[in-house]
Amino acid sequence: MRKAAIQLSVNFVVVLIIAVIVFGLGLTFAYRLLSTASDIEEGFDADTNAQIEAMLNSGEAVAIPINRAYLKKGKAHVFGLGISNKGLGPGVTTFDVQVTQSAYFNLDGVKESKDFSNFFESTPQSYDIVNNEHKKVPIPIRVQNELADSSPTPFGTYVFNVNVSVNGTQYGSLQKIYVEVRS
Repeated sequence: MRKAAIQLSVNFVVVLIIAVIVFGLGLTFAYRLLSTASDIEEGFDADTNAQIEAMLNSGEAVAIPINRAYLKKGKAHVFGLGISNKGLGPGVTTFDVQVTQSAYFNLDGVKESKDFSNFFESTPQSYDIVNNEHKKVPIPIRVQNELADSSPTPFGTYVFNVNVSVNGTQYGSLQKIYVEVRS
């Protein structure tokens, strides 16, 4: 009877250790998943926020103060876009923000044709802004491990266009975002 009791205790301890390890791995996975999602949701930092305010208050209609990021494959960055409704009429005006791919340059600086449309939200986003007010908008860019055609993402510089329009007409100047993908 004593030998069976000890064996039962050892089995219980082994199962308990395995359960704790599996629980720990589950927590680690959940933390990584949620921290990546919150990076995109949080938007941009206070410095970017202050720079957007300064640019819009100085008369810019559309502004991206920090338009360059260095990322690894699988990582994301949120760029800050500021839009100022500069007297487009009384009430509220709807602004459409469209991100498109512009160009890819390999590590030697040579322009190549690549489809990286899966790095950004391609559906235009609409924002309502009251006359003589402005809004700060997050532009998330995530460098995928593969391009849209399922080929591996090459290192180099990816250029994105950010166009703000009102009723189909461009508002302010076309903005550019540069993402350098490195190892």
